Amino acid sequence: MLPDPICSLCNTHPETTEHLFLLYKWTKNIWIDPWINLNCKPNFITRFDKWLLESFVGDKDLPERELVATVLWFVWKARNNSIFRAKQLNPNTIVDLAQAHLQNFNRWRHKTKDGKPTDQHLQRRWRPPKEGRMKLNVDGS
Repeated sequence: MLPDPICSLCNTHPETTEHLFLLYKWTKNIWIDPWINLNCKPNFITRFDKWLLESFVGDKDLPERELVATVLWFVWKARNNSIFRAKQLNPNTIVDLAQAHLQNFNRWRHKTKDGKPTDQHLQRRWRPPKEGRMKLNVDGS
């Protein structure tokens, strides 16, 4: 049996990456939040990866990119909570949750196991993508 291609949230449109993360009425409200304010006009979105690259070109600094990535993760979690736990979707909380998560992460990411700040940076295994390529890291959750 094949899974239903229709979005489980709106029961109208096909559930594509673009629909879920950018074009669904619920997520559109997230991207117009003043902390993010990204262009999600349907006429300009053809593919999610293209939108993501275009959104990060130019003046966007790392904290803004971190916030967008964290918001995408919270959108995915909210979608799953809605489908599998029947929790209501609330776009107003997504950006707040993402910001709180980032603040907590940034507070603890340069500390040792005993809680003291460290000046040593861990050896990084991640490498940036080659010129003209995009790299998206995800976890299994």
